[in-house]
Amino acid sequence: MYFPRSSFLGAKLRYNPSFAWRNIWNSRQSLLYGCRWTIGHGQQVSVMNDPWVRGVHGSWIQSPQSQGVHSLRVSDLIADEERVWDIDKI
Repeated sequence: MYFPRSSFLGAKLRYNPSFAWRNIWNSRQSLLYGCRWTIGHGQQVSVMNDPWVRGVHGSWIQSPQSQGVHSLRVSDLIADEERVWDIDKI
């Protein structure tokens, strides 16, 4: 597994990377602008750390980092039985 502690998009550039890895790592920003997220059940998507919501003009929406929400997943905002947004949690 190439990214045991994070996803490709969350990977850090380590000390003295190879030329190939540096170029692959730099391509992440282009991918972020062109990719779309598939949320599914939302268990793998971090509300505060993953760029999963786009604004009106295509830029990523950034939220203030309130205390206690750093580990919040999208699945935490979905009502389990109905598979719809839990408005009270949002």
